[in-house]
Amino acid sequence: MKNYLRVTEAQLKTIKQIVNDVALEVSSNSSYKLKSLNFYVNPLKDHALFVKTVISGFDGSRPFIDTVLTCIDDFGKKDDCANMFTEFDSKMTFYNEFQEFYIVDGKATLEKN
Repeated sequence: MKNYLRVTEAQLKTIKQIVNDVALEVSSNSSYKLKSLNFYVNPLKDHALFVKTVISGFDGSRPFIDTVLTCIDDFGKKDDCANMFTEFDSKMTFYNEFQEFYIVDGKATLEKN
């Protein structure tokens, strides 16, 4: 039996929108590649979800790797997480507490399969 997380419909809708936006961005430029797309929760901020995307590619002739962490509150509102931390140590402690979760049959779970 899977252990499901509490995720609001608004959060799921925002996650779907992020996935669709990333897919569109990657498909619109042949030099872009999606390196990873992961979903996280953090017990220190239990009502928020986090989506991390990593895209690599070329901007003209210059290679790049773009990593974006998006916070999603209970109401599905997106934030770039920048205002959550005032010090590097608190940011690293917070990131170390992340637990990856998966979307299975439209529900969030900590179990991959």
